[in-house]
Amino acid sequence: AGGSYSADPDLVGKLREQILAAMDIEMTTPQANMESVELMRIGYDEIDANPDGISLSGPMIEAGKLAGQIDREHLSNINSKAAKFGREQLAETHGSIAALYWITTPANTRTDQIEAGRQYVRANLQANKIGLSMHPMSQSLQEYKEVAPQYKAVHKLLGAQKSERVQMLARIGHGPDIGPSPRWPLKSRLL
Repeated sequence: AGGSYSADPDLVGKLREQILAAMDIEMTTPQANMESVELMRIGYDEIDANPDGISLSGPMIEAGKLAGQIDREHLSNINSKAAKFGREQLAETHGSIAALYWITTPANTRTDQIEAGRQYVRANLQANKIGLSMHPMSQSLQEYKEVAPQYKAVHKLLGAQKSERVQMLARIGHGPDIGPSPRWPLKSRLL
């Protein structure tokens, strides 16, 4: 597996277009969107009860939850105000991508996938050590038909040859200071 990065405005701009398009497709394709909605933890109570998945928290989320405007029913309806607001927020934050890091493997074997995961963890730790943050942007690497054009475009833009596979794509840069992700207590995972 080989990790690469670029801050070239032309390349990053072309990749950003594909990333944002894939993200919008994922959030407007009912089945793909539902996969994410089912993993969402909406508000601090749900996050504390199940600290895995996609955490949605903060004052606006808590207020929307109390008002009955942010829940799985609203988020699963791709035409709801909550879903549209979510897409707008993601487009705004993800539209700021200035640099990208990616990992390409020779093929797509289980060994390739595991090695790419190991390499990503090492790269993320190194980035944090020098004051940078990484955030996966892998929607364009998914393998369902609706996102096939973005999958092809990203592989082409990153120079992946026929049998090669882009396993990971992440934005890299300076982000806000945030605490660690919610985690299960270690003793709850040991036998």
